[in-house]
Amino acid sequence: MKKASIKRRIKIIPGYFKRIGLKNRCFSILSNNCWGGAVYDTFSLQYKTPTIGLYLMAEDYIKFLENPSQYLKLDLKQCSWENVPFKQSLVDGPEATKKSLGKSLDDMVIAQLGDIYIVFLHYNSWDEAVSKWNRRKKRLDMDNLIVKFNDQNGFSRDLFERFDALPFKNKIFYTADDTIRSNGSTTVIYLPEYKDDGYVITDMNFSNQQFNIKKYLNTMIR
Repeated sequence: MKKASIKRRIKIIPGYFKRIGLKNRCFSILSNNCWGGAVYDTFSLQYKTPTIGLYLMAEDYIKFLENPSQYLKLDLKQCSWENVPFKQSLVDGPEATKKSLGKSLDDMVIAQLGDIYIVFLHYNSWDEAVSKWNRRKKRLDMDNLIVKFNDQNGFSRDLFERFDALPFKNKIFYTADDTIRSNGSTTVIYLPEYKDDGYVITDMNFSNQQFNIKKYLNTMIR
């Protein structure tokens, strides 16, 4: 049995208890990083999204959200890191970012989806990435959807404004900047522990956040 499968099975038992009181169990999440997978693992639920174990650069992610139906119709194309425009920014990036990646670029699967790039961080091969992406995108429920973003990977203020203007009903944004405010329906979650870093290093420590994900999920089915 693969290590990833063993770890996920170990999480199933506590997940059963954590989802007591969770009424909305068939939700989908589009996320710019591994946050969605962390939510599903918290409650030991099936992944109902292709955005699991991967990340997108901020601008690519917003482009994806601005036209998800068109991007999801496209096939992933394998590409080399030599042709990726943001490669050097990752190589030269903050040490905290490098540590969060946990592996070298050469060990990560990179794909093109139209004019955007997807880094399949937690995949061992191209075939695995394509297979799981295609299988999971069929489960996506656009009528019971959370769209989540944060201030990592080339984020700029104008990208938040574009995110805030998107027509999705349930939008969540994590930031280390306490001056960011929504002019729409976005739930902005400020993580003060990252203020000195200038951006959120990880948004997956749910127990340390002033945000109740179970309550939020339940409000989606009113």
